Amino acid sequence: MIESYKNVQRHCEDDSPKQSRNIANSKGQHPYIIQRGASPYAILGTILFILIVLSSCTNSRQEKRIFELEEENKLALQLIDSLKQTDAFKFNEILLKESGNPDDTMLIKEYETFLDNAQTDFWINLVKNRIFILKIRPAKQAFEKKIFGTWEWVETHGGWETWQTPETKNETRKITINEDYTILYFKNGVKIKQDSFYLTSTNQYPYLVGFGVSIHFVNQRITKEVGIVGAGHNDRLTFYEIGCMDCPSERFKRVTTK
Repeated sequence: MIESYKNVQRHCEDDSPKQSRNIANSKGQHPYIIQRGASPYAILGTILFILIVLSSCTNSRQEKRIFELEEENKLALQLIDSLKQTDAFKFNEILLKESGNPDDTMLIKEYETFLDNAQTDFWINLVKNRIFILKIRPAKQAFEKKIFGTWEWVETHGGWETWQTPETKNETRKITINEDYTILYFKNGVKIKQDSFYLTSTNQYPYLVGFGVSIHFVNQRITKEVGIVGAGHNDRLTFYEIGCMDCPSERFKRVTTK
């Protein structure tokens, strides 16, 4: 039985099943073969003993694997903790909060705290840009709300053709500015083209006064200034050529609001 125990132990310690099957004892016998002439009790006892040892062997391997998994988990947690200390992780945590549309003032404070501890110029400049966007966002949203809707062309003045109106051109023009940042163009009631746009400004002042905001038309690849004056139905929307005093400016009156 002792010899059987040693043989089984060698099987437990050997991780190679192929090698394990080829192990033989010193007499050239297979480790699990019970000698002829053994009593039934000896045979039963040996079998039970082998089963117990094999069970112990399996438990030992499981415990070893559990230990290895626990060590791997510790290393993973250490890696996560180290990543949490990076500027990239901290920035992303604050950025994710913006999607929930929380209080901009709270977000600005979190970004300013980030700046106090930031370690690289890249993330410092990126956060400064986010702070700028958040500070002007209320004024920008208010301005956008004013320009959304349908507008009817009133006149174009400047440029080679000093003054144009629907009467002088014998045509009507309308534009519809949508909340999804698309703009539709109509001539004599027929849609002639569509574009998308976005607004930019160096500070919040143009949004507040309603003049000097840059509007970028994506498909046309042109940029103009857009301004709005008036209130409600009397609103007037004007597109200006940037940096060109003699270029034509288009003026529209509101037809409907969004």
